[in-house]
Amino acid sequence: MNTMLSKYATLLRHSPERKYGTARLAMVFIAVGSVWAAPAQSYDGVTLLPVSIIELSPDGNRFGLQLTNGTPTSPPLCSGDSSGWAVVHVGILGATQDGYKAMLATAMAAQLSGLRLRVYAYNPQAGESNCIIGALDLLQ
Repeated sequence: MNTMLSKYATLLRHSPERKYGTARLAMVFIAVGSVWAAPAQSYDGVTLLPVSIIELSPDGNRFGLQLTNGTPTSPPLCSGDSSGWAVVHVGILGATQDGYKAMLATAMAAQLSGLRLRVYAYNPQAGESNCIIGALDLLQ
């Protein structure tokens, strides 16, 4: 019985129909994937500098930060706001409480360690006057 299964498995492995069938299936997946591909994220600003200030809201649903470039004024973090502030606000752009905590921890780690923080920011929206943080990276 095992030799019969072994011969069948060998036949399937070396079958030209299987070879072309797999290639056709792969082409279908590529075609479908290119039609229904998810849109790429497009941020309105990407800045890489050390953290200067972090301010927390009393309700624990919002924090803001500024980066420093060694001058008295903070650089703008998106094209729609020149104040130099960017915020994470729970409920805006899908920000959750867990995401808020993770981003706050990342920003605080950057400030305490003196490492640079890359801020990916969107232009102000949903009642905010400052840039909205979409993602953060802690860099050495």
